[in-house]
Amino acid sequence: MESLHKYLSAPLFQPIRALLLCVCVALFVSCSSTGQADSTSSDLPPSLQEDSTLSQPSVPEASSAPASTPHYFIAFGDSGSGTSFQRAVADQMAQQHQRHPFDYALMLGDNIYHDGNIKALGETHFTKPYHYLLSKNVRFYPVLGNHDVLSHYGPDQIEFFNMPGSYYAFSRGPIDFFALNTNDFDAKQQAWLKSALAQSSAPWKIVYGHHPIYSSGQHGNSVALKQSLQPILEQYGVNLYLAGHDHNYERFAPINNVYYVISGGAGAYLRQFAKIQPGSQVRNSVYHFLTFVLDAQGLHMQAVDREGKVIDTLTIPPKASTHSADLSFLFIGEKPEPMAA
Repeated sequence: MESLHKYLSAPLFQPIRALLLCVCVALFVSCSSTGQADSTSSDLPPSLQEDSTLSQPSVPEASSAPASTPHYFIAFGDSGSGTSFQRAVADQMAQQHQRHPFDYALMLGDNIYHDGNIKALGETHFTKPYHYLLSKNVRFYPVLGNHDVLSHYGPDQIEFFNMPGSYYAFSRGPIDFFALNTNDFDAKQQAWLKSALAQSSAPWKIVYGHHPIYSSGQHGNSVALKQSLQPILEQYGVNLYLAGHDHNYERFAPINNVYYVISGGAGAYLRQFAKIQPGSQVRNSVYHFLTFVLDAQGLHMQAVDREGKVIDTLTIPPKASTHSADLSFLFIGEKPEPMAA
């Protein structure tokens, strides 16, 4: 060691020692500044992140993550009220993202109250409440609710959210999602859904729309969707149907292996239940959203209220299947003309 120190102390090595010292200092400064920037951007609470210039991220490519890797996402409906209730639920979504990062969210309709005018209300009713999620590049996949098309603003929302159409399908991980326009579930859309489901070989299929098939809320059951939509869900092995419309939370017992969940409490004023329907297992008129994690044991759901309390849990077991998932397709529905109220 003394011999090495003697050589490095010689005049010949002085320039090299100086160069090494500069490199070490530069690396130290770079690492320190990077760590400070990361902690500043990730630790800000959602209420302090008010940059409304963030836009909707582009549609991502389907992931090829193995089934053994936990797969996270959230869902919520009847959100766009611009109220403190919406912001409280949105803050819980942000906290969920900090615990278990997810990169997309399903919106179950009535995205902008009262008449869907997203050009006028998009900033206060969407961008600001969900600013934290947007800053993390979370992608939102909405469907149109009855309030979204009340005054012919459906096409504006399709453009704002970068939706392929008023109904569409997409793949994320081992799940194929089918987003419906239940304001007008006509024969053309029914044929599209049958074709899309028939071509899907994914092990998990989730369909969602604004209107529920079964509900104990003020709107009650939908006779039309029970006749037109429910047989399709059962025929093609759909795992879960999600809806909003009634401003509460409700979960039904599975019917022919299809689970039904209503999540309509992400911001709009709550409503009480009317006639309790057969098969209704859990009901709660509370502001909330849904969290999901898919792993090898199944699809695990939690309903979380605006204070972060878990009000319900559900595990949907995987269905036996010999098919492997084909995640390459993207079905797109028709872009609608302005809809009547």
